[in-house]
Amino acid sequence: MHAREVEEASLEVRRRRRRTAEAGLLFVATAVGAALAFPLAPALALPLAAGACLEGLVAGAALLGYRERVARLALEPAAYVLPEVNSYGSRLAEPGQRARLAAWISEILADVQVPGNLFLVDRVLRCAHELEALARDLAHPGARVQPACAVACSRLLTRTGESPLYNPRLPADELGLAVHRIRAGISI
Repeated sequence: MHAREVEEASLEVRRRRRRTAEAGLLFVATAVGAALAFPLAPALALPLAAGACLEGLVAGAALLGYRERVARLALEPAAYVLPEVNSYGSRLAEPGQRARLAAWISEILADVQVPGNLFLVDRVLRCAHELEALARDLAHPGARVQPACAVACSRLLTRTGESPLYNPRLPADELGLAVHRIRAGISI
């Protein structure tokens, strides 16, 4: 990511944050208006309540879009100059979050022979040693984990559509490469 791209991303994040706040305020105002109108004009309260519900959906969608943009930017080390990105990535790199990620990986490895898993068993078996090493590295108390690598690990485990751990349409080799890239950002 270049300085120009970081600046554009910063503007977009601020714009998304502002839209989310505006939608949230409009939702609250509409909901309060519906509540106040109910005893005085029940016929007016119903459309206001419907508007509040709709605005609540808009606010929720705006919040999800904002969070997703921050999460995607957190994969780029250059984007950590943005406070939202730095906060998000740093939170995932904390020891408690790393321990959760390590436990999740260990659980996947333990459940590899259990039928009905969402993850792709053949890929987990092929990368079992690398996944074990990743879990061990993440759980190590003295490990220093680059926030972008913690974010990449979290997305590998949680984003089924974009993760080679879950998505059979992605090349099988991508899982090993992803684990290798994540481990490259961990120093013990």
